[in-house]
Amino acid sequence: MASFLDGVAAVVSIAGCNANFQSTLRFKGAELPALMVVIENLKTDPSTGACFFTECYEDPRDPACRAVIPIERAGARFLFVGGEDDCIWNTCMYTREAEKRLVSHGKDRPEILRLPGTGHLVEPPYFPLCQVSFHKPVNMNLVWGGEVEAHAAGQEMAWARVRRFLWENLGGAGCAKSKL
Repeated sequence: MASFLDGVAAVVSIAGCNANFQSTLRFKGAELPALMVVIENLKTDPSTGACFFTECYEDPRDPACRAVIPIERAGARFLFVGGEDDCIWNTCMYTREAEKRLVSHGKDRPEILRLPGTGHLVEPPYFPLCQVSFHKPVNMNLVWGGEVEAHAAGQEMAWARVRRFLWENLGGAGCAKSKL
């Protein structure tokens, strides 16, 4: 949104991608094609049949790829949060590519929080880890990734950093403190 709308001051991308994916994005006459799934790259766990989507998307580093989000248009500050054990896609690579694009266009370097042992589903602290689940849109079991203790620690770290980032970049001064 920050690439297409004025007035966005801060963006938090959790397990995000630097490209539009799965369907064409249309906004005010602009069109951004989708990063498509390359089903031939699908890997499965032989013991469970669950699928790893990590390498199933087209590579946004390909110069012919038109799905890359023009992040350099944004006036916002960025925080990218990604699990290093993400089994849905290569969040850390997508983050590095977004960072390179921002810096190459003279923008501030984004904040990046890489979480070792953390999977794709980075949720608020104390949510249970979901390593594998049935995903209705693709009609199969997907491996989300994550190691129990590391994922739990990653969620706590992410939650604290996201809150601080938003407080710092959205003018938290003057806001009432929670009594909880």
